[in-house]
Amino acid sequence: MDKKLIIDFLIESIQSELDKAQQALESTNSYKSGDMKQEGKYDTRAIEAGYLAGAQQKRVKELEIELALLKKIDQKALEKKSIVSIGSIVDVKGEKGVHRYFILPAGGGVSYNGVSVITTNSPMGNELIKLEEGDSFELESPNGSKVFEVVSII
Repeated sequence: MDKKLIIDFLIESIQSELDKAQQALESTNSYKSGDMKQEGKYDTRAIEAGYLAGAQQKRVKELEIELALLKKIDQKALEKKSIVSIGSIVDVKGEKGVHRYFILPAGGGVSYNGVSVITTNSPMGNELIKLEEGDSFELESPNGSKVFEVVSII
């Protein structure tokens, strides 16, 4: 399993999303800076454009942070270890079978060739950190508590 290939895919995906978010922000800022004179007491275009620009600016910052975190991952972090850490690919057995997770600091929620990328901020990622092969853990879900086991660490 080529971990670097997955990271490169994530970097490319996030960069593409960042480019789109920056274009949307620029568009909103140009609209906001245009003639936004209130045409009546219920005209809230300028206020709404400001809210939209603020949210878009926040998203741009979030994507920039995710991109920086992924670019900082070095080869040493991707080496196989005996405990789960950032850069580990982990096979986890649950009641629905074995699933493979790649633990990274950013880019969670993406699947690549049967590997689900999760972050340490996710409930699963948070529980997996520092476990060893054979360790079990419990996660709460809307359907009750579920038990999982670390089958292997790659």
